[in-house]
Formats: sequence, structure tokens, C-alpha cells
Amino acid sequence: MLNSKIKQLHSRLNSLSFPHLIAKQSQLPFARSIRFGLLSLLPYYMLSTIVQILVAMATLLTPDSRFLTGSRLLVQFFLDNMPLAIWACIGTARAIRLQLPRAAIAASCIGFALIVQMVALLDDGWFHALLLPLSIFGPLGAVPLIDWLRDKRFCHVIARETSAGETVSEAINLIVPVLLTALVVFVLAQLLATGTALVTPHIHWSASTSPLLVAMQYCLFNSLLWEVGVHGYYALVPLLNHFQNLTTHLTDLNLNLFGPFVFIGGSGATLSLTAAVAIWSRNKKRKILAFASLIPAFFNVNELILFGLPIILNIRLLLPFILAPLVNLCISATLIHFHVITLAPITLPFNAPMIFNAWLSASPGIGAVGLQLALVLLDTLIYMPFVKSWDSQRITDLAMQLSSSTETAYLRGQEANQFTTTDPIPPQQNRWADGTRLKKNSRRMKDAEIEMYYQPQVLPKNSKTVACEALIRLVLPTGEALSPLEFLEDMAHANLSHELDLWVVTKVCEQMRRWEQLPESNLIVSINITAATLSMPAMVEKIAQHISHFPGRIVMEITEQAIVVHGTESEQSIKTLRAAGAHIHLDDFGTGYSSLAYLSRLPIDGIKIDRSFVHMLDDQKGRVVFQALCKLANKLKLDVIVEGIETDWQLSQLPTDLIIVVQGWYYSPALSPEQLAGYLVQDR
Repeated sequence: MLNSKIKQLHSRLNSLSFPHLIAKQSQLPFARSIRFGLLSLLPYYMLSTIVQILVAMATLLTPDSRFLTGSRLLVQFFLDNMPLAIWACIGTARAIRLQLPRAAIAASCIGFALIVQMVALLDDGWFHALLLPLSIFGPLGAVPLIDWLRDKRFCHVIARETSAGETVSEAINLIVPVLLTALVVFVLAQLLATGTALVTPHIHWSASTSPLLVAMQYCLFNSLLWEVGVHGYYALVPLLNHFQNLTTHLTDLNLNLFGPFVFIGGSGATLSLTAAVAIWSRNKKRKILAFASLIPAFFNVNELILFGLPIILNIRLLLPFILAPLVNLCISATLIHFHVITLAPITLPFNAPMIFNAWLSASPGIGAVGLQLALVLLDTLIYMPFVKSWDSQRITDLAMQLSSSTETAYLRGQEANQFTTTDPIPPQQNRWADGTRLKKNSRRMKDAEIEMYYQPQVLPKNSKTVACEALIRLVLPTGEALSPLEFLEDMAHANLSHELDLWVVTKVCEQMRRWEQLPESNLIVSINITAATLSMPAMVEKIAQHISHFPGRIVMEITEQAIVVHGTESEQSIKTLRAAGAHIHLDDFGTGYSSLAYLSRLPIDGIKIDRSFVHMLDDQKGRVVFQALCKLANKLKLDVIVEGIETDWQLSQLPTDLIIVVQGWYYSPALSPEQLAGYLVQDR
């Protein structure tokens, strides 16, 4: 008993570990919205990156061409309008979560961004340096405010519930909330700008400070600011100017130090990060992103990797993101101090290509290029353990993110449903009704999180828990767990049942790994699998890969409907799952069309007798039928699970000469993993 309690305490302490807490916080709705929004910006970043590369090459080849002047304006246009794009994308992500029309919210967020940019143009302080972080965090507050205001009666312009013009009425009813939110955005932006303007005149730089110390400060703050989404270059222009003033009359250090030798590939020396991800990451999406980012990184353009992985708000990569440029600075400054290389007095554009910039910015050129390549290699080794550590968290992240990805796909389906079901033509009225139901359900459950609960399955002869069934619960912020019946119906309506099944299997396998060192280590877990999933061989193969790590410890419960609707495909899927080590139980046995035929035809390991037969125990004929089912299964050497046992009398009606496992509130409701651990300790 003491050992089991110590193991439980150790498990709970592990769940409070720093990496686990980081992973959990990264799955909060606001963090999901940031990631989703930034990833949506990848096409914009790629287009901007290509333009910057072309301009950098044109600068070197035809520095006086007319085309170059226009291209530079285009680059500046892309950079200046990046906050608008970020506002729109993150606002859209929040709109998906809050069930707001995405197009209307995206347009509104662009308007909010323009308001903030107007305030920045009129500001004399550092407010312009905050445009990027405001574009990231602004929608997280503005869009929920719109959602809150739209439910207020005073914001309603016309009636909302009309089948003929719901899209129109919803858009019109957003006008007042958007206007009020715009006013709030303007006031807050003005207050922030006023604050920065008051602080700016009081910031002074010492003329006696060491240039190397100023450069180290610039490296440190640049990385830290980018980590939270602040454009380090714009925010630290005064510090960079101070460094330039300090080095005006010196020949050993100048601005050529940063592009070729410190920020190789951009802030954080991200050329090495892209190399580390491309070489060592086992995540295919990250590797593809890294390869796509390699060429831009040669031109010190790193927005693709900054926002794509992302680096922003990614605490797992914070340390190497800070450390790599500082290491580069110290090594380069040391070699310059001892005159191994000497910086040239010319000023190169920051986007000059790698190797070429090193060759021109220092002498001897071959030594400068060798130093640059050595620093890239060293920085890649600095990033390597952090990339590998990040990969080691991918299973946990997948299980935690799947509720998000399932939710996102589900909400997209609902929004598409809403768009198509507002057709005023009478034949569309049924689809409109379905869309309304989905919308109401999703609004009611939008703050709920999908979690796994486990209901014990007990052997009555000794009251020992031998297995449990994995059940989905929707958990509200208050901690209340809701039955997911309507949610499951809506998932089926949106053709997402197979995604949910895969998420459940992933989540259960993750939990079973955590149980390996605890008393629950030998517990068998039953998982329900839908007919839709059984009809998809590729999805069944994915599920089989997960459960193959726990042979004999997972039971897949299938319904008769799955066999009736998808006969041949379901039978093949059953064989695939059994080959992976799973037992197969027929769920809701006795409620279908030809249950007895399946017992002889299919490789079934057990049956779960439906609770409707338990309710029939009050009747003499019902008791006879119930006991006959149990004895038939026993003769066929099948496991028997009876669900729905709630009273002593119902339990007493079970055949005492047969091995029957009971599941029901008589022993326990569905429990969270933590509650189940406590239950099993008492059980032992």
C-alpha cells in the first residue's frame, strides 16, 4: 500500500514537471489560436521571403537599376503590412474557436490593425516597435470582446434566428460589437503610445560603455524580444545606433559584425536551427519547413522559421535561440581582437547572402568564410539537443493537440454548414435546421475540453477491478464533466468520427505508458471504435500501430451496426486489430439484427450485454433471456461484460456459476485517471 502511494505521488509530481506544464499551457485556447494563426501566415511569409531574396540578389548584381527601387518599396510594403496579416489570421483562429463568421472577423481585425498603425504613425516614442506583439496578442482580446458584445441585447440590430437570412443578420449584428471593440482598441493603443512616449526621453546611453558589452546586450535583448513576438531590430534601433557611435573611430568592431558572424540566418542564428531540424528532427512537417527555410536563411531571412515552427512563444527553443548568437559574438570578437580577421569599413546590406557577406565584410576573406562556416556548425550542435528533446515530447503533444485539431475541423465543418444552410430556398430548410442545432451545441460546449475518463470493470466474485472502459467526457472550466452524446452525434454528422477514434486511441496509449510503473500497469482498457473507422483501412492501420505496443491489454469494442453496414471491410479491420494484439468485443450485444450469427462467423473474443437486458431483469422472461445469453457466451468461451448494473438486486441476478465482469454505477462511475488511481489503491 505504501509503495503504491509513493508511486502515485511520484507520478503526480512528474505531471507537475516543467516540460509537462509547458506542454499543457501551450494547448490553452489562446496558445492554439496563436499557433494556428501564425501557421496560416506561411504563404505570406514565403512570398515576402522570395521578394526579399530577389531584391538582395538584385542589389548585388544591378545596384542602380530602376527595378530595384520599386522592388525595395515592395519589400517594405510586405514588412509594413505584416501586422495586418497577423491580426487577420489570429483573429480568424479565434473566430473558429468562438463560432464567429471568419471572413467578417478577419476584415474587422484588419481594421483594428489599421487603427493601431495610425496611432503608431502619430507617436514619437517606441510604440512602433510594439506593432508585432500587438498584432499577435491584440486579436486574443478583441475577438472574445466581439463575441461577448454580440450576445448583449443592446447590440442586436435585427432578429438573429431567421432561416432565410441568418448570414446577413449575423453580419449586421456584428456591426455594433465591432465598432465598440474598435473604440476600445483605439483607447488602449493611445494609452500605450502615451506611456512609451513618456518613457523614451528618459532612456540614455553611456558613452563609456564597452562596444562589446553593448553588442552582447543587443544580442540578448534581440533574442528575448523576438521570443515574445517583438521585432528586435526596430525595438533596439537606439541601442544599435549607440553601438555604431561607439565604434565610429574604432577599426576592430562595426556593424558588419552582426550579419555575417552573429545572426547567421537571422535573429537567433536560425540558419543553424533549420539545419538541426532538417538533420535530427523526426517530425516530417518540421523537416519540410526546415528545408523550405534553408534558402531564405542564406539571405538572413528567417520569418518562415520564426513563425512556422514557431520560435515565438516556444520556450523549448528559448535557450539556444539566446545562446547561439552570444557564442558567435564572443568567438568573433575574440578573433577580431587578436587580429585573426579584420572587419572591413564598408557597410553591407543585412540580406547579403551567406559566404559572400563574410568574404566582403572581413579580411582575409578565406578566413572570414571559414569562421562563418565553423560558427554555423557550432550553432547547429548547440541547437541539436534541444531539437531532439522537442521531438521526444511529440507523443504527448499529439495527444494534447488532437482535441484542438478535432475541434478545429469540427468547427470548420459547422461554419461551412452554416454558410450553406442559410439558403432561403425551401428544400434547404432541413439542412438549415441541422446547422442551427450544430451551432447551438458548439456554442454551449465551446469552453469545454475533451478528456478521457475510465469506468472500472469489476469481477463480482472478489470485487477486484480487472479492466476499465475508456470514455470521452466534455469537461467545463468549472470541472464538471458532461456526457458527450450530442457531441458524438455532431462528430458523426461532420464525418469526423474516425479522427476522434484515432485521438482516443492515442490518448489511451499515452495514459497506459504513464501507468507502466504504477499499480494500473496490468489493467486492460476497452476502447469503442465506430463503424466509420472500421470502413477505413488506412485509419485502422494507424490505430493498429498504436495498440501494438500493448498486446493483450487493449479491447476494441465494435457495434453490430459496423458489421451490418460495412461487412467485408469491417471483417478485415477486425483481423488487422487482432493481429496487432487487441481483443475484439461485440458491444451492445443483443440489440441488433443477427447477433448470434456474428458469434460464429467473426473472430470475436467477448460480448458486452446491453443495459437494456439488465432493465429486463424485473420480468421473469427477461431473467431467463439474460441468463441464457450469459450461458451461451460461456459455452462459446467468450468474455462476458454486463453494463448498467446499479443496484444490489441487479447484481444478485447474475449467474454465480459463470465468470462475468460487471460495469456500472454500482461499483463506480467513470473516473479521471487521477481518480481511477485512487480507486484502484482502495480496491487493493
